[in-house]
Amino acid sequence: MSELLAQSILSVAFWHSAIRLSVTTGTAALGEVYAEKSGTVNIGLEGMVLTGAFFGAVGSYYTNSPWGGLLLAAVSGIVMALIHSLVTVFLSANQVVAGTAINILAAGITTFLNGILLKHVSNIPTFSNFAIPGLSRIPFVGEIFFDQNIFVYLLYVMIFVTWFLMKKTRLGLYLRTVGENPKAADSQGISVIRTKLTGMMICGVLAAIGGSFMPLFQLGLFSQNMSGGRGFIALAVVIVGGWKPSLSVLTALLFGMVEAFTYTFQTCYPEVPYQMVMMLPYIITIVVYVFMTGKAKAPAALAIPYEKE
Repeated sequence: MSELLAQSILSVAFWHSAIRLSVTTGTAALGEVYAEKSGTVNIGLEGMVLTGAFFGAVGSYYTNSPWGGLLLAAVSGIVMALIHSLVTVFLSANQVVAGTAINILAAGITTFLNGILLKHVSNIPTFSNFAIPGLSRIPFVGEIFFDQNIFVYLLYVMIFVTWFLMKKTRLGLYLRTVGENPKAADSQGISVIRTKLTGMMICGVLAAIGGSFMPLFQLGLFSQNMSGGRGFIALAVVIVGGWKPSLSVLTALLFGMVEAFTYTFQTCYPEVPYQMVMMLPYIITIVVYVFMTGKAKAPAALAIPYEKE
């Protein structure tokens, strides 16, 4: 047990890994905050994460630059968000059904295109860690938080940006108003469709960027269905976090900590079946969700299609 503790919560490497493992879920969760604050439940978040991972790998390989992969991933997120919005915002279709269709579409199209575009690709250009001068020299804390990669630093920035936009700008006010009472927003001259579309576009971009972290830094290649349910975890994370950016990311960090712990546990106790250990992050997420759901109030018009009278 002492060895397990030494290699987990008392280890810089453990916390460093926990932050990295929370990037995809945390970034996607921030995106979902924008969508749900405007009244749209994006069940297709998993598909957007997977699409971002695939096109991130494609862009990196064909441009020979991870920045090309990051850009193409963001574009793929916008396309998927547009498809979702066309069905749910413009045609007022059921958001759960539409999101499920997005997930199926993403799984099918990435599998098909993977056999064409990345068939013989074993590695792609990736991002590297870079330490922030000064801050990274702070004992323990600096090594954990400031000797990371571009995705982690982007997540730090997006937490503040999301909080600022939601609380201090007209866009945030419009998103929150539409999510609570679209009829009242419409009566005040706020375009409900434009606002919902904006929330979904931001959601699509952030989910895809979060997905691109896996091939562009973590693994260096794309594998079929590599999102591994992280989009679904992000949906739960937003609810547990009470639709608040900082709490949502902290909840995602909890998932990353548990996932990092499973790897450490397997190293210390290899005789335990790894299938049982790998279930732990998902079990913990479900347990936390069960105990925390209902503690925070969801946007009043969440998942309710709006049709202008």
